[in-house]
Amino acid sequence: MSTRYQELWTDAPLTDIIPAYIYKQYQDDENILAFADGINSLSQGYLDWFNQTPMGVYTNSNVAGALLDWVGNNLYGLFRPTISTSSITSSGELGTNTLGTHTIGTLTVTNSGTAQVANDDIYKRLMTWYLYRGDGMQMSVEWVRRRVARFIYGAYGADIDVGLITNVGIALPTDSTTLGSTNSFAVNTQAVNTSVPITITQSHALVITVPNIAMGNTFQTLFNGNYLPLPFQVNFKVVLV
Repeated sequence: MSTRYQELWTDAPLTDIIPAYIYKQYQDDENILAFADGINSLSQGYLDWFNQTPMGVYTNSNVAGALLDWVGNNLYGLFRPTISTSSITSSGELGTNTLGTHTIGTLTVTNSGTAQVANDDIYKRLMTWYLYRGDGMQMSVEWVRRRVARFIYGAYGADIDVGLITNVGIALPTDSTTLGSTNSFAVNTQAVNTSVPITITQSHALVITVPNIAMGNTFQTLFNGNYLPLPFQVNFKVVLV
């Protein structure tokens, strides 16, 4: 078997096309030969592009722009996010304003903030958030920290040095609630029916602390917009430090 056809039976992709050829009786026609050379050159260009642009590897630099949208949407079902800090407030409905401060029968709607479609870098980081499996499937503090650090420091969805994880923290907050308790003193130490404040500490959500940098702000915005989900059994909030 020739080397050419042995290559067809290997797992490696073809690097050269099987060229078009001209029958012997037409090989003295320069126009026909030029036509075949043009077809072969064009076909080789397509083959080179496909070899250099693996569709499933979204972190490849050649997968960008509209092609990245096609890969994200059709291969992975992940759409390019919109980074939005916009909010809408309205006043005029019954009970939304102090009496006498708003003209009766009018409604005011105020839009504030900005919204923009994420660039390729952020889009690829989001895809890695969903698709990376190297951390395993069991959630832990380190599991969350790795994912967050990978989003913040992994340019274009790439993996990161493990040392960068130390820049992300997770803490359990405590919220204190003061309640009044009647007759809470020891016997004969205070007047009857007096009360003492009791402080009850309650934990509500794990706090993810991230660096106050551009990508940290982007992470907070996307997380608050529910673009970056974490296990629903635990509540999280993101704080910039």
